[in-house]
Amino acid sequence: MYLHIGNSMIVPVIDILGIFDLTLNKSNITKEFLQSKDEVVVSADIKECKSFIITKDKLYYSPIAPATLKKRIEKIK
Repeated sequence: MYLHIGNSMIVPVIDILGIFDLTLNKSNITKEFLQSKDEVVVSADIKECKSFIITKDKLYYSPIAPATLKKRIEKIK
């Protein structure tokens, strides 16, 4: 199954390790982690993004709120 994360982008649910609120980006540890990721995919203008999704291989930024993404995953399962 796949999760739609905005702007016609989908991610395999099985690959998702976590979905996080982008406001967590204010912590130094989170900033360092996000900057260290090699494969970053932005599904919208970064200013519009509300969440980030960590998968096995990539980091995705999404304009959809984490709670909405969670609800979508729950509907899939």
